[in-house]
Amino acid sequence: MIVENNELGLLDVSNINPVLDSLNSNNLLDPSGIINQDGSGISLSISDQNLLSATNFVENNLLSNTIASSVEFQNLTGGSTATLVDNLNGTANTPDNLLGDTENFVGNAIGSSAEFQNLINGDAEAPLSALTLQRQQIAQVIPRNPLCGPNDTEVVFFKDRLDNIGSLLGVGSGGGNLTPDQRAARIRDKIGEFFEVAVTRSLNVPRNTTVFPAPRRRLESATGTAPATSTPDAIADITYNERDNSGNILRSFTEPQSAIIEIKGIRPGNITLSNSDYEPEGYIQLAEQSPAAQNGLIPSIYYATTGGVTIRPDVISKVSVERIGIWQIPVFESCTNPGNIRTGAVGQSLNPSVYSATQITPQPIATGQFVDLVNLFNTNPNQFT
Repeated sequence: MIVENNELGLLDVSNINPVLDSLNSNNLLDPSGIINQDGSGISLSISDQNLLSATNFVENNLLSNTIASSVEFQNLTGGSTATLVDNLNGTANTPDNLLGDTENFVGNAIGSSAEFQNLINGDAEAPLSALTLQRQQIAQVIPRNPLCGPNDTEVVFFKDRLDNIGSLLGVGSGGGNLTPDQRAARIRDKIGEFFEVAVTRSLNVPRNTTVFPAPRRRLESATGTAPATSTPDAIADITYNERDNSGNILRSFTEPQSAIIEIKGIRPGNITLSNSDYEPEGYIQLAEQSPAAQNGLIPSIYYATTGGVTIRPDVISKVSVERIGIWQIPVFESCTNPGNIRTGAVGQSLNPSVYSATQITPQPIATGQFVDLVNLFNTNPNQFT
């Protein structure tokens, strides 16, 4: 169409050959140098110019002084060094700013922008940005859990491992300029939130953000200054089995909102009644007010914890007196897919005697679904940074 319209004076054909000769001399648009039948010429041509190879993007973190100062590369992009850096950081609105004219350079010289992205980072769907490449690298470098033996499929997930993965992902790295203490507090809080979201997804229960009145928590505290409220990480339904004297299940039914769930990503240690400013006392009150308790059934408190955490006898005794079951749910990490965690199965509570006088007991806790921590972070990084 362009050649045909040349009769109207829209294109001076005589000016085309010098342009093509110039591009060919730099091995940019030479069909034999760029696009071989097997496609290998694309990679070789670009790599020869040391402009856009995947190695340069990764090894130089997309901000290499060599690339940024390259006269040839700046001439190719038609932009200044500052513009180039901005675009490589992903601040440009479109890839057009990076390559001058994506349709002409990428579409015609290489074939399609999808092919170009695939050449650079192996993912045609991913945006061409430093952050995308960084996350792809993270997904590949999370090491196998050192606790994994040769034949292990999964191991207990400890707080140190949680912190290590969080650091690799940049959990808690946002918030602007913070003092060291503020940064440490932000990392701690965001790591906790990150773990809570992962565990609730594994358990397939919604997170709770509702603050409930719990005056008992303050009354039971040693100083009387503990909060008079309680905010468990989740509240879920309980499915019960009613059995006959031979242990056969007669029926199963569900009581809503009768499982109080607390998620603890903490270092090895003990959970006592005074833990977290008498937090367990608030959970006891919420369980006593649950639909199950109001119907004469035994509600439950579930603690999902990282490894090495023990629920102390004072907590177990207190909830047993109040006719509440208390369960501890372990968390495991896959050895074959590092960074994937899930909750483990639990067959009985820590206080099975509380159910001795009844034929109605909660169903055992099933194994949770795996949650990929890298994917969890990447789907909503602003929430966790």
